[in-house]
Amino acid sequence: MGLGTKNRLQQNATDCKAYLREQHADKLALVLEFIAEIEGRDEDATRWSQFSDVKHSRAEMLQRAEAAFQTWLSGG
Repeated sequence: MGLGTKNRLQQNATDCKAYLREQHADKLALVLEFIAEIEGRDEDATRWSQFSDVKHSRAEMLQRAEAAFQTWLSGG
């Protein structure tokens, strides 16, 4: 994996986590649990790539992360 790809994946993870923490500050414990579940025991930031796409649209990535969090909250 190239350095640019690794940096982009890390930035995606950072953006998603920051977005969820900001949007759901009242549910921070749940957000942290969701983050831990996404990243796994090894805290693999590349797992956030499931929310990105070929266009690298930040807005769409955050929408998908939000939808996944809402689904996770509802137990689905």
